[in-house]
Amino acid sequence: MTPTLCRVATRLAGFALLLVSMACTEPTTGGLDAAPAIPIGAGGLDTATSDAPDVAAGDAAALADSNSDAAADSAATAGVDGAAAEASDASAPSDAADAAVEVVADVKPEVVVPKGVPSATITAPTKGAVFELGKPVEFAGIATDTLAASPQLQALWTSDKDGVLGASTPDAQGVVKLTTNKLSAGQHLIQLEVKNPQGIAATDARTIGVCAWSAPESFDTKLDGAKWKIYGDAYWDPGGWLEMTGNAQGKFGKIWNIAEYVQPGDVQISFKIATGGGINGGADGFAMSVIDVKSVAELEAVLAKAGDGGCLGYGVSGACGKEKVSAFHVEIDTFKNAGDPNTDPTPENHIAVTLDGDPGKHWLWKETPGIEDLKWHTVTVEVKGAKVRVTLDTVELFNDAIPDFLFRGGYIGFTGSTGWASNYHRFDELKILQQCVVK
Repeated sequence: MTPTLCRVATRLAGFALLLVSMACTEPTTGGLDAAPAIPIGAGGLDTATSDAPDVAAGDAAALADSNSDAAADSAATAGVDGAAAEASDASAPSDAADAAVEVVADVKPEVVVPKGVPSATITAPTKGAVFELGKPVEFAGIATDTLAASPQLQALWTSDKDGVLGASTPDAQGVVKLTTNKLSAGQHLIQLEVKNPQGIAATDARTIGVCAWSAPESFDTKLDGAKWKIYGDAYWDPGGWLEMTGNAQGKFGKIWNIAEYVQPGDVQISFKIATGGGINGGADGFAMSVIDVKSVAELEAVLAKAGDGGCLGYGVSGACGKEKVSAFHVEIDTFKNAGDPNTDPTPENHIAVTLDGDPGKHWLWKETPGIEDLKWHTVTVEVKGAKVRVTLDTVELFNDAIPDFLFRGGYIGFTGSTGWASNYHRFDELKILQQCVVK
């Protein structure tokens, strides 16, 4: 191996100088005697008579030159390699720098869009208000927003019982309104929701009640004997109404509700009537009565004493008898009585309020000359304290107080009578509106 190859080997392997020198000793070839071994004694190299020491010395000098050259080459190589490395390090950006550049390139300034804050306030109706079933209910509220104008808002009215009631847009002042008559009976939690253009919502809510009256009696089907009892000449007509006498002379009949009791206090009672078609000018008349007794047995004892003719099937006191009873009556009288047994306040047909089974004492009355047309008319009776108001087909007949009067309630029923003259005497569509109940 030549010294040049040895230098390459030295650079590649990185062996110690002494090991390189030992490895690079040129082997003996071509029959030359091998150099004798050089014993190492305590005093240094042994003296020999052969030429080996000179050879060794020459080799050592050559080796020293070789090592010197190798060292220089190594240093030079190292210098070149180091410079290249430094140049490479200086010219190539680091991974951290690349990452920093990329992050800076991806970051965009955040744009903050202002958001409005809506508000909703219900102004009507008042909390806890109660409305009659089927009547219009007017809702009102105020809708505003911190950014959007009121007409940009949307308002939605809902009921927890009936769902969506309606939607609308507030006016320039933020007022929003809704009117509906579709609310079902019962308690309602009404909510107003106001939503701005960004979809942000605000709500307000309050509770109201919708009350229902007792179901009206249509009389369209045959009477339930457990509820309505028929006395005398009265009957249920298949046409869908109650008939007290039929068009015959000398008849009187009664039909009474024996299952339900009208409570004392303020009350509204309405019913339909039809009379006429009779003979001898028509007579006598008919009445709606509420008799204050404690049992059906007591009621029937009173009814058994009621007179016919001018007593109209309910009269038990005054000229019609001596019975003491607490009762309230609205009569439709179609025949003038003059002491037979009663005396009427007018020769004309009339509607009157009488009390306590006495048809002869008319506390309140009004002439109704055209009542015998055998057409249906609606009579409505309203009692508030001592005041009684009666209307005929929505026309007020009278509205006044009766001294010391107090409506005491009782069993409700109908009566009618004929004599020498006759008429049909019909009742239908009974409604008792006493207490509007929110269930």
